[in-house]
Amino acid sequence: MAMNTILMKAFSSKIKRYVFFFFLIPAFCYGNSSPLYLIKVQIDPVKSYVEGKEIIKFEIPFSTDSIPFIFSHKGNVNGLIRNIKVNHKPANLTSLSQNGVSGFYLTGFDKFIKGEKQEVSFEFKSDSIPYSDGYFAAVQEWMPCMPFIDNEGFHIMQAGLKDFDLTMSFPSSYTAATTGIITSKKQYGKELTLNSSIKQVTYYGICLSDKFKVDEVQADGLKIYSYYFKDDPLWGNKLLGMAKNAVNFYKNHFGFYPADQLSILPGGSHPNGGFPISSNMYVIHRGLDERGKGADNFAQWITAHEIGHFYWGFGNVLFDQSYSIWFQISMGIYADWLFSEYAHLDKSVYDFDKRYMAGVINNFNTTIMQPVNDLAKINFDYNNVIDHGKSFTVLMMLKDVIGTKKFEKVYLSILNNYKGKLISIDEFQTMCEKQSGLNLDWFFKEWYKSNGYIDYNISHVSTKILDSLNTQVVCCIENRGNNYMPLDIQVETQNGQRILKTIDGNFHDSTTININVKGSLQNVQIDPQHKLPMLSRYRLDTTTIYQAVGYALDAKNYPQYFTMLNLLKSIPATHNNYSRFLYGQLLFETGQYNSAIQILSEVADTGSGYNAEKSLLELGNIYDATNDRKKAIVVYKKEIADGKSQYLIKLSKKYLESPYAN
Repeated sequence: MAMNTILMKAFSSKIKRYVFFFFLIPAFCYGNSSPLYLIKVQIDPVKSYVEGKEIIKFEIPFSTDSIPFIFSHKGNVNGLIRNIKVNHKPANLTSLSQNGVSGFYLTGFDKFIKGEKQEVSFEFKSDSIPYSDGYFAAVQEWMPCMPFIDNEGFHIMQAGLKDFDLTMSFPSSYTAATTGIITSKKQYGKELTLNSSIKQVTYYGICLSDKFKVDEVQADGLKIYSYYFKDDPLWGNKLLGMAKNAVNFYKNHFGFYPADQLSILPGGSHPNGGFPISSNMYVIHRGLDERGKGADNFAQWITAHEIGHFYWGFGNVLFDQSYSIWFQISMGIYADWLFSEYAHLDKSVYDFDKRYMAGVINNFNTTIMQPVNDLAKINFDYNNVIDHGKSFTVLMMLKDVIGTKKFEKVYLSILNNYKGKLISIDEFQTMCEKQSGLNLDWFFKEWYKSNGYIDYNISHVSTKILDSLNTQVVCCIENRGNNYMPLDIQVETQNGQRILKTIDGNFHDSTTININVKGSLQNVQIDPQHKLPMLSRYRLDTTTIYQAVGYALDAKNYPQYFTMLNLLKSIPATHNNYSRFLYGQLLFETGQYNSAIQILSEVADTGSGYNAEKSLLELGNIYDATNDRKKAIVVYKKEIADGKSQYLIKLSKKYLESPYAN
């Protein structure tokens, strides 16, 4: 991602900081209504392109003689945009390429006057529409769109709310999933034309396939569609019912749902989760049966998780994207956390604290408030480590600091008062402080704006007999980290008495706590409810170790490889195929080829599951790396013939044609 850039007048205005309190109306956005996009397009899903005409009617709260448009493209933008008119007069186009954002500026027109109605029109052709997971997907910046606008100017990295009236034509053998509500359809020979409309969404998505099957259901007046392939009707229907349950819960709990319809689309062949693909549209990856007995629990959670995203960033609350999308992600996860409690789901899926701590173990910079252009330069998976992992972990810590009821008042206030508006971290902090009556500078500095962590440990416990009934427990606690949090200390006596004491935790070396109890000491625990992400605890957790090893390998974090090998050694070699696969992969990466071949061969020979297939592919890579091409070819051909993962088969075909190069 690129840094959010404010463009206004000469596009050099400084960003002003405004602090909003409860019920103060946030900044202006597009006058009294969203801009209206009138679009007519012809789609060729075989050649993967869209072309058509676009008319935009809008007003803006300042005067300007230049307008930016965000538009994904491969070729020269001047050849893709034609017949440009601003208020029915010809205008000019110059290319926009800034901090990773592509598009164009419109210039050479009569200066816009603040608050006056404007109209822009042009013809366009999109040359960057992907075909993935079995369908054509025009989902975000496939058409030119203005960015978010408020009193400060144009926010290049942020999409604002828009209204769409869109007509699309495509081969009648295809089925379309769309952000908009279909208002009419007509067939002319082998071509189908659909008219659709939708209000106040950030993006308009269109997904086309000639293999889609579709079912639908209603949830309190909201239509939900499930698009799936013929080999997966069971999950296509089950996901539909799960979506209905989640929507009904959210509408009842929050009082509204920020969409007029929803579409579920199939994803990749491995059940890794899902993602919002466009406004009102989300993907759930296939292969859910691979999760065995936990498939239904995972499917219910990931459905609620993806649907919850639409309250935060895809048509409702927006966040300043000068930084990462941590705010939308963490607040969206809190929505599905509430659903999971309501539905009594197994919360083992909430491994976000482990994702975060796996990053800490790797010595990654986990600062949440890093500028997006800085994040773009790092090579680790910050989406999982920071956006999902640390952001939700910290949000739940914030909830504990200010109290659940007060936190939920802040949460609902933002949902109800920031539709289509940007909210900054300063505003969020101010709202939390106003509701709780607490000064939270320390919390936001320690947890949102630093790379620190906590690691409280009990270094020594002693007792002193005060009298025949009373004992003084003396507990010395160290913090081997560099952040702090309020810390619970629980003392349990042999007669079953439990005393809980909370200290502010604001020390960076050690502190001594005295607690008087009746009777003899049984044990002392810190953070007995495991609310805090304390490093030492996670270095002993199997799932966190797996995450840490995976992150190290993906990021090519060579300095940590031997640390990861030692962590894996703390897990029995026979623990499971995944542990052994990771161990073999690390042996390969550290040049211990014979040992790697032995471990990976054992996993591959089990012949069961994804890890066995990955081990087989990794063996081929080792043989290529050691110049044993004949053995590598045998392995790749075996995976192509016997494998079930389309992704691994595709890689095997690639390496069969061209040897793996480490």
